[in-house]
Amino acid sequence: MAIVIVNLITSFMFPHEVYLSVLFAFSSNVIGLIAVMKNIKNKADIGLSLCFALFLCALLFVLVKAPLHIDPVSFYENFYYWLLIFIPGFICGTTIFIFLRYVIEQNHELAELAHIDPLMGLANRRFAFELINKNISYMNRKKRTYSVVMTDLDHVKSVNDTYGHPAGDSVIVKFAQVILNVVREYDVAFRYGGEEFLLFLPDTDISQAEEIANRIRRSLKAEPLVAEGKSFVVTASFGVASGNVNAAFTDVVSVADKALYQAKQDGRDKVVSFNDNEREQSENYAHAT
Repeated sequence: MAIVIVNLITSFMFPHEVYLSVLFAFSSNVIGLIAVMKNIKNKADIGLSLCFALFLCALLFVLVKAPLHIDPVSFYENFYYWLLIFIPGFICGTTIFIFLRYVIEQNHELAELAHIDPLMGLANRRFAFELINKNISYMNRKKRTYSVVMTDLDHVKSVNDTYGHPAGDSVIVKFAQVILNVVREYDVAFRYGGEEFLLFLPDTDISQAEEIANRIRRSLKAEPLVAEGKSFVVTASFGVASGNVNAAFTDVVSVADKALYQAKQDGRDKVVSFNDNEREQSENYAHAT
């Protein structure tokens, strides 16, 4: 903010102080360039930094060439006049743009902190239900189908007892990362409670949901974790249910929860699906390969 104020003041100084104006603009924008370079996040920032540096070089050229004591009239008659008109103006605009972009990014980061679990990268429970309610309203109007996957890590208590609670926490974080790597960008995944996670899959029938659940199951099992120098494999069980315009979301979640319970009863590390309409158990069980 200080750079913005300095640039605005120095750009409108009187002609006889034009050299001092350029000196102040150069000094303050060197600080601004350093700040931008330390916070580069994308190619646009790199391009902006290069452009910023180019104009700072032009300002340096003016500082070197322009005499310390000069008559304002003769000064404005040479080509430095154009440099002093356009360069400080451009730098002021650039600085203001950088400041506004910083404010927007900060607001975006604050919004993410309010909606995203910082440890796991998944939506928090409240935000997830907001997204789900909006999706369900839209799909009900369009008469589309969605699916729900309830999943629970197997034997996390034994991991806590054997390797300690930090290892158990790392298992939960790892599971969340696996889920994020598999689900699509428009799916909603969040920690439902304890070691349970819920996945809301829009425009997805029960067979597609089973495939997504199996991909998560296989990916989790394929990546052993290490604690206290020992490697161990973690598995998860999954319950799948589908919903439509006639089904309440809470009922679909209840069916998925029953399917999850059945998966645990059948030996864990499985995907069990229940049809939301008929409440019948699917014959499609997925076993470890």
